[in-house]
Amino acid sequence: MKLADLTAGMLARAVAAYARVAYGQAVPEQVARALSIQGRTYHEILSQMDDESCSGDTPRRRYALRLGNPRYPCMKLVLEEMLFDGEFFFLVDTHDEIELEPGFPDYEDWEELRRYNEQLKHRIERELAASGLPTVEDMRRLAEEDAAGSHARPRGKKILVALREAAESAAVAIELRSRGYEAIASPGPQALIELAAREAPDVVLIARTLRGRSTAALLEALSEPRFEKPPKIVVALARSDRRTRPPRADAVIREPIGKETLFRTLDDLLG
Repeated sequence: MKLADLTAGMLARAVAAYARVAYGQAVPEQVARALSIQGRTYHEILSQMDDESCSGDTPRRRYALRLGNPRYPCMKLVLEEMLFDGEFFFLVDTHDEIELEPGFPDYEDWEELRRYNEQLKHRIERELAASGLPTVEDMRRLAEEDAAGSHARPRGKKILVALREAAESAAVAIELRSRGYEAIASPGPQALIELAAREAPDVVLIARTLRGRSTAALLEALSEPRFEKPPKIVVALARSDRRTRPPRADAVIREPIGKETLFRTLDDLLG
């Protein structure tokens, strides 16, 4: 969706879909306020949302409403520019990326809350799609349309993609194939290591935060002796992540990923 197509009614449908799933009939004040956002132009509408846009190598625009849920106040409804310049999608940001080490006093409670948030996120996003709104699932269709008719020369390099959003992983893999790479989207973090061992990729593109597995443990596993030639690692860091490059990473890229920035990063890495 282009920003010029955004209307106050569309945002109201998105907030209502979020509220139905997250709160049922007990709508809190911050959600009720969001339901009443008005504006004749998209500039007026966006001025009432939090601007979380980022600059840098891949400037990306992002607008958020912190609507929370009954167990966690920080979850957000987000309208974000992802992968394609000028294309925006609605999604839910659980905003719970902190990874606690096993053995930390609150570890089990925190992980259970993260699982709850993740399940709620997917339920809300399905409701957004059912309400006729553009969601991250539409990225796959746009990637297929963008890649249609591509006849890039095979590069003889294999890329394994493991991003936080499964639809984004699939869309990125489609775009990579259109550039001549052999690309595989991992179905999830649990399957990543076995898939990498079987497919022997040249590069693994992996999100810094993945549900269900410590990314540090995954990076360590990718350098195990079972890999005769360990893959190069590109870590996708969240925009808010100020940590340095993980020790095992060969390159980093900021999320949300822009396809041209990704292509440049791989060209620099693989030559």
